[in-house]
Amino acid sequence: MAEVGQFKEAVQYVQKAAKALYEAAREVFEKVKVTVQRLVELFVEAVTQMLAWIDKHKAYLFLMAAAAAERLRCPLR
Repeated sequence: MAEVGQFKEAVQYVQKAAKALYEAAREVFEKVKVTVQRLVELFVEAVTQMLAWIDKHKAYLFLMAAAAAERLRCPLR
């Protein structure tokens, strides 16, 4: 009978440890999820700002591209 009691105690200990491990892993994954979501938000914001900058300066960029293409076409000028 003593062995059965010890076995039950061991099983309960393992169950408690498994539950604690599960809870800790769940918290870590939740923090990782929040971090990844924030990184995605920052990336989208950066791309949006880059596109806004390009839109604001597209005339200048077009002229620079045209000048570069002209230099490639006629390099001795």
